[in-house]
Amino acid sequence: MRWSILLILCLLWTVARADLGRLAYIAGGALWVKALPNGAAHVVAKGKIASPVWSASGAWLIYHDCTTDCEKLARFDGKEVLTPKEMTNTVWNAAWSPVDDTLAFTTEYGGLWLCDVANSATHMIIVASKLKSDPDVRSGIPPYADRYIGKIVWAHDGRTLALATQNGGLFLYDVASGRFTKKYSS
Repeated sequence: MRWSILLILCLLWTVARADLGRLAYIAGGALWVKALPNGAAHVVAKGKIASPVWSASGAWLIYHDCTTDCEKLARFDGKEVLTPKEMTNTVWNAAWSPVDDTLAFTTEYGGLWLCDVANSATHMIIVASKLKSDPDVRSGIPPYADRYIGKIVWAHDGRTLALATQNGGLFLYDVASGRFTKKYSS
């Protein structure tokens, strides 16, 4: 009886571990993806690649292409590489939604952008004038506040973005409504 329970546990553990997901890594400057535990590795992007980060679904990676000095998005199978025009400027901060393939990012020229990778749609959600005029977040915001976003963090449910500015402000942005819901000051 004891051996049969142990055998069943070992089989369950083996079945549960059969699909460990995918591993992204850099070798020879290229971005590689390997299905674990025994899948073949393949090149997703060539060049001088740095800092790959997976989307929540595991279908996409954002990475820095050191050759062009911009961020790019690649499918795990290498069949598609995207460079939204908004990402051709230096991306300062980027964060994947924890629930889908939506990427929030800021650029050196200001603004906070949302990129729906599945639909190849990118749009700006924050500009300095919006921060200053939105009735939910007015007061004390310096000109070009969008250039001073220090950190972007998604809520665990993917419905809210928290934006920390370098001047001590904290904003909560409701993704579905497209509105700022709170502003906190330090």
